[in-house]
Amino acid sequence: MGLLDRLFKREASAPRQGLQAGPSAAECPHLAVAPRWDSVGDIGHEDRATSFVCDSCHQAFSPTEIDSIRSAAASRLRNI
Repeated sequence: MGLLDRLFKREASAPRQGLQAGPSAAECPHLAVAPRWDSVGDIGHEDRATSFVCDSCHQAFSPTEIDSIRSAAASRLRNI
């Protein structure tokens, strides 16, 4: 039994509500993708990013993958 379980007097076998797993990588639309840089001098220049990380599923993508991911996400948004 964890500290929070003891604090809130929860049973060890009681299901936790509100703590569901986030979307799987296959279901994630990757709408919020943030660039990452290896060099401080490159920060702010998206064309110099070394990887891109999805804020929802935390999956990392290479600069070559991000173009197809962005076009697929834009296509899904247009179809909504």
